[in-house]
Amino acid sequence: MLLCAVPALAKTGSNATTTNTEDSLIIWCIPDLYELANTWINRYAGIHPELPLKLYIVNAGDIGRKMSGSGDIGLITKDFLPESPGESAWRMAVARDVKVPVINPENPFLDEIYGKGISAEKFSSAFSGEAEPTWGMLLGDDKVDNPVNSYCLNAENMHACLAAFLQSDRIVNHGKDISDKDELLEMIQRDKYALGFCRLATILDFENQVIDERVKLVPIDINGNNKVDYFEDIYRNVNDFTRGVWIGKYPREFCGSIYLISGSQPTGDIDRAFLEWVLTDGQQDLNSNGYSELLSNESYRKVQSLYPEKLPVIEDHSTSKRAGRLLLILVLGMTGGILVLMVAGYFGLRRQEAGP
Repeated sequence: MLLCAVPALAKTGSNATTTNTEDSLIIWCIPDLYELANTWINRYAGIHPELPLKLYIVNAGDIGRKMSGSGDIGLITKDFLPESPGESAWRMAVARDVKVPVINPENPFLDEIYGKGISAEKFSSAFSGEAEPTWGMLLGDDKVDNPVNSYCLNAENMHACLAAFLQSDRIVNHGKDISDKDELLEMIQRDKYALGFCRLATILDFENQVIDERVKLVPIDINGNNKVDYFEDIYRNVNDFTRGVWIGKYPREFCGSIYLISGSQPTGDIDRAFLEWVLTDGQQDLNSNGYSELLSNESYRKVQSLYPEKLPVIEDHSTSKRAGRLLLILVLGMTGGILVLMVAGYFGLRRQEAGP
């Protein structure tokens, strides 16, 4: 299906095609990312009304063909990345899709949760069996039998992430699936034994860089040693957490990226201007669409990589430096050898003079 964002038209048909020209911008996306792609296209059209813009929806089976047959730019998730994209294929992560478990700030076990964290094994004991989960299962304490009342936003996607994290095909849903983020937050706020699963963007106030006061993040005990180690302690504030996610301190099963891809690295001025906008001004549209922004320094480096011809050329002086060091070692060695010979000759002469 072909969707033209400006003007708002729709053409149906699996054989819809376009001609990629130097004075137009053509974007395609998977169905799940249409809302985000359409938001970007429409906002960009408002800034550049003179530019012809088109947006396609492409199904999974056609992604390989789009990568090899056109210079159009695609928007996909990690799960849809082609297995054999080709030697010249280009991709760039432009957003994060981070899932998080959250609890009520008045949970009676809050201090213990933040001291111990919850490991994959303990999550598994609560969500892979038929028994109703308890906080005792999550904390490894048989004396605690308070129920875990779980609430899940965007359940299908969240269950898949949880199954990957637990390395289990069997996830038993003992809780309630919720489709509205405000309802989720209200349910957790009213229930001190609540455990919610949602996207990070659902609970984040990006403008003020704080987490919604109605919830707290659940620390993950990655190494399963029943305590939150120093390297795992990333849950105190938004900056620590987002950086921890970026450098790999958070389970990768709960982390996904949104990619822009193409058959080769875009070099046209129109394409690169749009990509730069996505990495800068376009980031503000992510939260409203359920995704998380890149870190500012990450975005900056990615913008620089769009213009490799402008990057400074750094000459490699390593060979000459190595040669200089070898020469210095050789000179010092020869000097030392000469000194040894001179000292030896001097003492030999003294012995001769002192002889009979």
